[in-house]
Amino acid sequence: MTETPTDDERDDAPSVLRLLFAGSSRAASQRLTASIENFEADLEYRLDLDEELRGTAWEKTIRAQLADARAHHKRGEVDTAWRCFTPAARRELEKAKPAELIAQADALRHEAASGKLSSSWRSELIRALLDEEHIEVPADDPDQDVRRRVAIATRIRDEDADNRYYRVALVRSQRSLLLGVLLVCIVIVLLLAATVDWNTDLGDPTVGFVALVAVFGMLGACLSAIQSLGHAGAQGRIPEYVATSLITITRPALGAAAALGVYAIAASGLLNISLEGEEAHLTVLALAFAAGFSERFVLSAVGTATGSTQEK
Repeated sequence: MTETPTDDERDDAPSVLRLLFAGSSRAASQRLTASIENFEADLEYRLDLDEELRGTAWEKTIRAQLADARAHHKRGEVDTAWRCFTPAARRELEKAKPAELIAQADALRHEAASGKLSSSWRSELIRALLDEEHIEVPADDPDQDVRRRVAIATRIRDEDADNRYYRVALVRSQRSLLLGVLLVCIVIVLLLAATVDWNTDLGDPTVGFVALVAVFGMLGACLSAIQSLGHAGAQGRIPEYVATSLITITRPALGAAAALGVYAIAASGLLNISLEGEEAHLTVLALAFAAGFSERFVLSAVGTATGSTQEK
C-alpha cells in the first residue's frame, strides 16, 4: 500500500520572500495548495472505492507527479508546480467511469462555448472533439475513443490556463523587479540629497548632483513601467511578453540616460527654461523625473533643441 504524505511532508508552502523573488503571490500559492489537497482527497476516495488501484503503476505515477509539484511549490516556482499538477489531475480520467467521462465532456463543451478560453482555436477544437455524436455512446467503448477525446480536450483546456497564468507570472515578475529597483533608487536619492551641494553652478555641476539627476530619471522610468504593467492583461502571445520583459528591465537605464540628456539640453538654454535662483536645482530634478517617466517629453525636448539649433 502506498503511504500518503504526513502533515509535515504537506507543509510545502514557500516563504513570502521566495514567492517575491520568483515573481509569484501568496494568493496563487494558496490556490495551488488547495487544489493539490482537494485532488488528493478525491484520489483517496477513488482508491477507497476501488482497492485494486492501490499500489498500481497508475497511483505511483500520480504520487510522483504530485511530489514534483510540491517540490517546485516549496521553491516558490508556482507556475512550474501547476504544470506538474495538471497532468497528475488528468490521469484520473484513465480510471473514470463512462458517466464521469460524459459529464466531463459536457462541462468542457460549456466552458469552450462560454468564451473563457483565451484562444478561439482551442475552443473550436474542444467543441469538435467533444461533439455529442462522438460522446453520447454506449457505456461499452472497447476502442476507448471517448476517453481519449475527453483526455485530449482536457489537456487543451489546461494548456490554455497554463499559458494564461504564465503570462500573468511574467508581468508579476517584471513588476517585482522594478519595485526592487524603485526602492533602491529612493534610498540612493535620500543619500545623495543629504550630501549634494545645492549651491553649485548648474552649468558646472558636481558629480553628486549629476548622479542625482540620473537617479531621478530612473525613478520616473520605474514608475512609468510599473504603471504600464498594471494595464497588461492575460492576452497576447508569450514570445511578445518575453521580448517586452527584456525591454522593461532596461527601462531604468534608459530613464537615467534620458534624464541626463534633457539636463544637458536645459543647461544649454535650448529649452528656454531658467536655471537660476533658489529653485533651479529642483527644476532640473523635475525635468529629470519627467524625462524618465515620459518618452514624449524627451522627444519634445530633443525636437525643441533640434529646431532651435537649426534656426541658429
